[in-house]
Amino acid sequence: MPRTSDRDRVLNLLAATEGLSNARIKVELDLGDERYEVVRSALIEDGLAEKYVCRGGGLRLTRKAEREVTPEYEAESSVEKEQDLYAPLVEAIHHDSPESLAFDTASLRKRGKWQNPDVTEVSIEVYPLLRRRRVLLTTYEVKQWGIWDVNAVFEAASHARFAHEGFVVLEWTDGGFALSDSRLANMVRECQRFGIGIATLEPYYSRYRLHVRLEAVSKKPLDADVEEWLDYALSRRKEAMERFVNLMDESEKRLRGT
Repeated sequence: MPRTSDRDRVLNLLAATEGLSNARIKVELDLGDERYEVVRSALIEDGLAEKYVCRGGGLRLTRKAEREVTPEYEAESSVEKEQDLYAPLVEAIHHDSPESLAFDTASLRKRGKWQNPDVTEVSIEVYPLLRRRRVLLTTYEVKQWGIWDVNAVFEAASHARFAHEGFVVLEWTDGGFALSDSRLANMVRECQRFGIGIATLEPYYSRYRLHVRLEAVSKKPLDADVEEWLDYALSRRKEAMERFVNLMDESEKRLRGT
């Protein structure tokens, strides 16, 4: 994939904001002072950017640039709609972690905005010497190729009340992946701010593979909130409930050493 120019990187970064400080742009795109000044001056001269009033000064897109700047997605999605990725993600999770439970929770109807993760994974850690076990919830927000926005991060972050970890999962069909990809700048920044992980779901022969690109920061939800959400979700997914009960029974045997 051809390398994106500094000019396009700055434009793409500004496209999802109302304006950024010069210092912020340089940090986000790893641009030195001289290199940034060259592209900054060129964008202003071409009428694509204008000065943005903030501490230290900054840039924002002009109306001309807003009409012209669009994301470049040369590849295409492998599915017709986002929902078609839920089952492949569940399969990929089970392939990597066969002792966990993963299931589609997107269609649950819990009241409130962003209350239902697209996919939820439940795993059980057992500590025989400590005579203790721990149920861990990981949530996944899935986004189809090219249809990305920072709201996915806010959705994932909203699940921290009951989830120990949260990930944004991007369908990726464009070859090599890099967190520095200018198309992902805002999403990566917000993931780091909220402790949300980033993973890619990539076609691999007849199935998909899940690759963690940015680790999630572990949270500590209250046991009561974890219990409440599990009761809500599992009571509406009979097969998932049966699998969860089996996992708990198996963990109990491991705890007892039997």
